[in-house]
Amino acid sequence: MLARRLPLFVLPLVLALAAPSLALAKEPKVDPTKEFLLHPYIEIKPFSWLDLSITKAVIYLLAAGIIATVAPILIIRGGLRQKPKVAQAVGEIVYDFAETSIGRASLPEKVFKTWFPYIASLFVFIWVSNLISYIPLPFDT
Repeated sequence: MLARRLPLFVLPLVLALAAPSLALAKEPKVDPTKEFLLHPYIEIKPFSWLDLSITKAVIYLLAAGIIATVAPILIIRGGLRQKPKVAQAVGEIVYDFAETSIGRASLPEKVFKTWFPYIASLFVFIWVSNLISYIPLPFDT
């Protein structure tokens, strides 16, 4: 009987001990609004009106472009198999989603063969960009 009531006695005790530290909690050291500031890592200004600086957004776009280009090439060069490995299975799932849910749903049949590669490439690039944006860059200005 005491074992059932023990958590009921422990919870108020833990809250009472934690209350002073919660009351004295200061502002967090991390400010999430600074993630949206684009300070240049490498400043490139050939003219006063043209800013080609390397910022966090440029690094993310370059990384997404490289991954979206190199990953499918490596998957295909690895050899397509009847019983796919994990990378080929993920590639096939992404291709099937792009074909059925995006391409066939939005493109007419007579222009599908012409425009589907562009639509699928754009989907993969945007998808990889969104996934990469969850990774914080290790350097900050």
